Amino acid sequence: MSALFVAAGEALIDLIQQPDGRYEACLGGSVFNFCIALARLRVPTAYANPLSHDPFGRRFAQRLQEDGVRMLSGASDDAPTSLAVVSLDAQGKASYSFHRAHVADRRIDVEALLPQLGQAAGVHIGGLALVPDDVGRYVRIAQAVAAAGGVVSVDANLRPAVVPEAARYAEGVLQALAQGHLVKVSDEDLLHLGLVADLQDEQALVVAARSLLQRPGVATRIVALTRGAQGADLLTGSLQVRAEPPEGLVVQDTVGAGDCFMAGLVAGLHAAGVLQPAALGSASPPVLADALQLAVAGASVDVTRVGCDPARWEDAQAMKARVKLATIAG
Repeated sequence: MSALFVAAGEALIDLIQQPDGRYEACLGGSVFNFCIALARLRVPTAYANPLSHDPFGRRFAQRLQEDGVRMLSGASDDAPTSLAVVSLDAQGKASYSFHRAHVADRRIDVEALLPQLGQAAGVHIGGLALVPDDVGRYVRIAQAVAAAGGVVSVDANLRPAVVPEAARYAEGVLQALAQGHLVKVSDEDLLHLGLVADLQDEQALVVAARSLLQRPGVATRIVALTRGAQGADLLTGSLQVRAEPPEGLVVQDTVGAGDCFMAGLVAGLHAAGVLQPAALGSASPPVLADALQLAVAGASVDVTRVGCDPARWEDAQAMKARVKLATIAG
């Protein structure tokens, strides 16, 4: 199992609003989306959480099998599948309401999982796995993989509508981010974490994102800051690399775009041979730029499709040629 990159977190059904008012059931969940996206970008991938044996859970299992993802959780679970109701604004931007009480993906058995992670190449956590009642289990998973020499990837991806206790939620997410060698935050994540007050202040966003590298005891080597249609930055202690999405994209919706971005970033660093904790911090500007372009390409392909439908390697490479590399600065 040494070659596998493990995704640990939610798998849920996105009930996505259609123009005629109907809701279409699409496979989703931040970590599940990442898992499929990473596998399609030719990184050997495993999924850690249990799936329901209900019809939705069987669809998830079939998708994992079709995309060559190994399942670590064994038998299916008698709890139901998580649901998210997804509403879209005029620009296709998604807002969510969640139904996640007593669901299958939250019944992860950490004690049974840990022995399978000893030689994993890395682990990805994030999204709804980081809510206060669950985050401790995923921090343990991250720490176990890091202790064995694997890379930890963390996507903040806060959903404040899920957790009324904003301060407690932010505290847990920051604890999880501190475990990550490679972390992603959006501009809105920084707002919900209380690190910025103005989403229009670009310099403040960069300073806030870079502060995640500087907190005492953090493992972080690289921070990705995403700003939707305005592009994304990779930040290290000494570098800032920026890329912008291609012009002329016909956006269907933004469901899963951030997950596809993160998968593209991990896949790009994997392809460059620097997806190890020590190597990330010394990755060269060209390597970071290339990985960032692949990440933006993955997100760009996804927004042109309904729901989360991650790019395969060839699609991502074709879109990558259209991604504008805007800045490399020390």
